[in-house]
Amino acid sequence: MKRRLSILLLLLMSILLSPISRIVSMEIPEDSLFIVGAERGLPSPSEDWLQHQFIQVYHSQKQKIDTSLQEPIYVDIRRPDSSTATVRGSAGGNFIFIFSPGHLSRERILGVFAHELGHQMQRNWMGRLSISPMLNEGFATWLAGKYWLRWHHLRSFDSAIRTYIKQDQYIPLETPVPNGVIQDVARRDIMYNEWAAFEEYLLQQYGMPKFKDLCHLLTPHRKEDLKQFDLCFKEIYGTSLPGMEKAWLATL
Repeated sequence: MKRRLSILLLLLMSILLSPISRIVSMEIPEDSLFIVGAERGLPSPSEDWLQHQFIQVYHSQKQKIDTSLQEPIYVDIRRPDSSTATVRGSAGGNFIFIFSPGHLSRERILGVFAHELGHQMQRNWMGRLSISPMLNEGFATWLAGKYWLRWHHLRSFDSAIRTYIKQDQYIPLETPVPNGVIQDVARRDIMYNEWAAFEEYLLQQYGMPKFKDLCHLLTPHRKEDLKQFDLCFKEIYGTSLPGMEKAWLATL
């Protein structure tokens, strides 16, 4: 109960102070970056261990993109309900939720946290997410990097794609995702890994500025459909999404 009250108090302080932090654009101290809580009776590692590991994840993502957190993030480990039965984590506002039906491995906690923190870092970096759910999910997965790969027992994103192709599990990138929701967890992981590998290719071959320009083109005033996506890809990279996908797959 005391922990819950402290989290609520810190959240209130964050809301009151957030305009000031945005104005002065100061990075907050590391020991104040993450406020961790867990549902009573839910097995989880110690708060000190979580704090230390979450900071390490944060540093790994800062090395990839030039941004930092300006406000604390409240990390809540809780049991899922009927609406989050297939969801392993979520991020919104200043909160990250990690859903656990029972005991969670440390690898899963860090993998889920790293992915959700990736969404927070992308928002800080760009000012918003793009309108393409899979572009966002792929970027968060790429930012999660070694923590995501370790959780899924993968050597690299590219090695995962080669396995999908070999086992006839590969899903074309242009496959529609209605409302950005994939209920089937195995299919979700395949698509997240594919987009992470594809975006890693774009970043390595063409650089971060072009990728950021692509995300900025995919703004809310555009419809999220393949035609608009292709127009944005052609404007930034000179070819359509299927054309770029073909070029990427040829390098694997």
